[in-house]
Amino acid sequence: MPLLEVSNLRIATRSGLPLVKGIHFAVEPGEWFALIGESGSGKSITANSITNLLNASLIRDADAIDFGETNLLNASPQELRTIRGEQVAYVFQDYQSAFTPYYTIGNQMHEMLKAHRSMSADERKAMIDAGVDAVGLDPQLTTRYPFQVSGGQLQRLALASAVLLNPKLLIADEPTTALDSWSSNLVLEELATIKQATGCAILFITHDLRIMNRFADRVAIMQHGKIVERGSKDQVVLHPQHPYTRDLLASIPPLRSTEARLPVYGEPPRIQVKAPAKDAITDRAAEPVLRASDVVKVYGSGTRAVDGVSLSLPTGSCLGLVGESGSGKSTLARCLLSLERIDGGDIWLQDQHLNQLTGAALRSARQRMQLVLQNPNASFNERLPIGASLMEPLECIGRRSPSFLSVGDDPRKVSAALLDLVQLPPEYLDKLPNHLSGGEKQRVSIARAISAEPSFIVLDEPTASLDVSTQARVLNLLKDLQEALGLSYLFISHDLSSVHFISQHLMVMKHGQVVDDFDRDELFDPYRHEYTKQLIDLFEDLPQQAA
Repeated sequence: MPLLEVSNLRIATRSGLPLVKGIHFAVEPGEWFALIGESGSGKSITANSITNLLNASLIRDADAIDFGETNLLNASPQELRTIRGEQVAYVFQDYQSAFTPYYTIGNQMHEMLKAHRSMSADERKAMIDAGVDAVGLDPQLTTRYPFQVSGGQLQRLALASAVLLNPKLLIADEPTTALDSWSSNLVLEELATIKQATGCAILFITHDLRIMNRFADRVAIMQHGKIVERGSKDQVVLHPQHPYTRDLLASIPPLRSTEARLPVYGEPPRIQVKAPAKDAITDRAAEPVLRASDVVKVYGSGTRAVDGVSLSLPTGSCLGLVGESGSGKSTLARCLLSLERIDGGDIWLQDQHLNQLTGAALRSARQRMQLVLQNPNASFNERLPIGASLMEPLECIGRRSPSFLSVGDDPRKVSAALLDLVQLPPEYLDKLPNHLSGGEKQRVSIARAISAEPSFIVLDEPTASLDVSTQARVLNLLKDLQEALGLSYLFISHDLSSVHFISQHLMVMKHGQVVDDFDRDELFDPYRHEYTKQLIDLFEDLPQQAA
């Protein structure tokens, strides 16, 4: 008998828009069941609907949602509160929302135990310490506030809190999306250990097909509110039947091939722009656009966040920077952009010695550098329409239009042409940022970055929070723009496969230092650094699909 069986689940908005369209699935006791799909496919609201955690603006209907002997559709609010936590526990993508910042982590764990168990304070503490130790962390971390621990630690603490009461079903909704590859792997390994030790079942919501391949027993693929394919992990990976499943698998950047583009269903034609003259490109390529020598950045406590890093970025190329959270890669990027003063070394932007510039000269140099952030929401004024946001960089440098566009200097025509470059329609000009998806906002961020025709662009984890097919579209877009406009990128990520796909040269950082430095086709050379080999193991390609 299944532990959880969902029959003909339907979810719609109050206006009648269907979001989940009559799906069926079952989770067996002790199994790892993966529900996979892109953003907007309906997988997260499906998970929330099981114990009726849906937003009030959504309406749930189903033939049955059976959890053991209980039909959760008929459960009272009090019964659902008892089931949540004791028998069904959740771990969410936004691990920071699992804890309030005003109380220590341990205090909040105590409150959760008080709500479900009659125990003394000493018994609760012993239980909490054992749970935290079980996810590989020091129980002393529970004396801290949530903002005093790293993201990976906080997610593992959220996991420890979720499984304190030994639930029968753990629903994990994208719990590793915002984590670097090392922290993600630790959380997943802890989940697998907990499943093995307690026998709980896991309903795992994700868009990451590599996680599915490593951990799942059975899989269901969702698209547009429907389950389009299901089966064992090996069946889905090796013998995918639905075109959408095949497209998802093909969208993952491979490590062992050097494809020019990732195959994405329904992708528009390649970008056409007014390219710069060939002799101008030759002149620019005579020297690197960016050079750094022995850069050091030390914070007040004496921590060397960047410790003697040197690099060179040729014009028109992409340099990939790989490393886990805390390795120093984003700090290095801020130093290269002159957003942080360095404590040693030299940085050159073509012929300008950046770390010796001040005042107007430094402001002028900064106009030649642009940044695309991991979180596109941080890039926009939520009250400004997209068209106005697109024109801001040009207004700041006193220009009306980029030289690679042939549309005149009318602001609306210029911003519409910039949207066209990133394959978005002109109707988006009047939309506010919160009306766009994450992938669409990231495309607008890229359009805005290239509008000022910078010497180079820092792409800081630009695809980290995107699902696999949206990531593929953004990576293809970046390649097309680079080829068409001769752009230079510093691409920062913890995702080795994405960096390998887009970069001509890669550098691997750990503890503020560059531990490996190599051309793209040298990734699998036997003399790679041990840390690089460990990264390769985490991002190894999926098994080859059957012909």
